[in-house]
Amino acid sequence: MKPFSTELPDSVVQITDDAKAREFVFALGILDDLTREVSLSDGGVAPNQKSLFVCFYDHPTHWILAGRFHENDDDKENGFVVTAWPRNKWPRSTPAEILAQIELVDATYRVEKFGDVKPPLS
Repeated sequence: MKPFSTELPDSVVQITDDAKAREFVFALGILDDLTREVSLSDGGVAPNQKSLFVCFYDHPTHWILAGRFHENDDDKENGFVVTAWPRNKWPRSTPAEILAQIELVDATYRVEKFGDVKPPLS
């Protein structure tokens, strides 16, 4: 069986199919970070949340924003999603900026723990 590829075309990519997005985040190694009980860097645990997001910076060609929605009453509103921006066309800050624009409710937890996160240049 061939492993799932994380190669992406040189364009913005959105994966909204739950099964494909789940395979992609598993292949990236971040599936566990999109579970309901996320371990925090300070040793705590995030309470069960309806949505979780991970900004992933270690992909070789793209900046990745991966999310998981769960515990919604309508099962069609649950599942994994991924958006990826090519590094050669978009700044590193893109996933975090997009996430900041989303109106996050109290039931959302954000994780930004991958890559060599550098302070912005002034």
